Amino acid sequence: MRIFIGLSNIAGYYGPLNEGLTELGHKVSAVYWHQNLFAYGESVSVAPIARLFTWLGNRRMKVTRRQFFQKLFWRSCQEVLRLPLLLWAAARHDAFVLAFGNRIFPGDLTLLRLLGKKVVMIYHGSDSRPPFLDGCQFQRYAELSDAGWVRLVKRYHRQVRRAEAGVNCVVNLPASGQFLSRPAVSFLAMGIPCRTDRIKPASVERSGTAVRILHCPSNPEAKGTPLVRDVIGNLKSRGYNIDYVEVINQPNRVVHEELDKCDLVIDQTFSDTPLAGFATEAAMHGRPVVVAGYCMTETASLHPGIQLPPSCYCHPSRLQEEVERMLADAGLRESLGRAARTFVEEQWNHLTVAGRLVEILEKGPRSEWLFEPGAVTSSGAAAASEEKVAGFVRRIIVAGGERALCAEDKPGWKANLMELARSGALPAQPTLITLPPGPGAGHEAPERPGQSPGAR
Repeated sequence: MRIFIGLSNIAGYYGPLNEGLTELGHKVSAVYWHQNLFAYGESVSVAPIARLFTWLGNRRMKVTRRQFFQKLFWRSCQEVLRLPLLLWAAARHDAFVLAFGNRIFPGDLTLLRLLGKKVVMIYHGSDSRPPFLDGCQFQRYAELSDAGWVRLVKRYHRQVRRAEAGVNCVVNLPASGQFLSRPAVSFLAMGIPCRTDRIKPASVERSGTAVRILHCPSNPEAKGTPLVRDVIGNLKSRGYNIDYVEVINQPNRVVHEELDKCDLVIDQTFSDTPLAGFATEAAMHGRPVVVAGYCMTETASLHPGIQLPPSCYCHPSRLQEEVERMLADAGLRESLGRAARTFVEEQWNHLTVAGRLVEILEKGPRSEWLFEPGAVTSSGAAAASEEKVAGFVRRIIVAGGERALCAEDKPGWKANLMELARSGALPAQPTLITLPPGPGAGHEAPERPGQSPGAR
């Protein structure tokens, strides 16, 4: 099969996917707007039009915003190339994998459908998440008026629905797929492709008595870094010997070097997944991860047919409690780190994830990979606290009424949004720690709703 991948390499996701597809015997063309800013390894198409398209994007990214006309020139050159790129891709490929909500050219999905091409859209969070739930959008649109926010929500809703109607399959996290209207493949069922064969698990034992904790925020405000710093400071004041390391805006190579040296990873404090990109890299090194968010219960209940990635997934209000538990229990750290490494080796290696994608393209998704968007009722707040999200929900309701939330077709989710707007926060959900059953797990974790004891 000839497969086109584009146009963004989010968190290095599509490099290993490309390699997995190639190893399975498929011919892949990867084309990106520009090279990844964090220097993830990525294989790109050698076709002249693809190389020119990415080169123009690289030139655009090297120009500062103050150099407005230069930036406009390079952007215009790249825009002119979008239609020829679509025509080239449509003539030479059987299937398309579009990342982060990207479109090659307006009307591309209609053309590809008419030509009988298979298309999978893979969302990564902010590309489909309702903007009023997303702290990254709060930063991006900080100057937007309330009426502007109403229009923004409608635009996102319209874009997601139009893309959904034009593709064969959507891959998304349940907690960021509220605007979808039909069953989609869960991102956790698809998985993050990992080249574990290139990373040797780090030694569990390190010299020194301090517990080295690593935090690598790509966006400190959105990842909740101030809360992480507060937690570390509080625990140090209580006598814990902690060596705290932050890595910000460094090449991916530096992140992996630090993962080799640490004992524990704190990923982020407002996550809608138990194992996002950086947390998955930590798992590849066999490092245990603590991550906070608001979707623990539904993460478990919406995935009864798949194995969940191992991490300590907790409510932000319990972050200090869970980090302290990890500090006090080296055995738990070791068990969780080992389980995470085994999981990514067996479930999320690049060949297995590529194989799932091929199966979706050739046969369609398995039923156990699907989730129903209407079953998602948690707030879905990400990259921001529920208290901050509640303020934006109230602003939108005041400016455009309840219908401006675009939640009329999901009464359970709408009810929770209205409660969030009234109270400022929803009840804290229990911590989710996923460890494999049997000898070596050795630590109790909350049961999934509806599960019998020992069925984790």
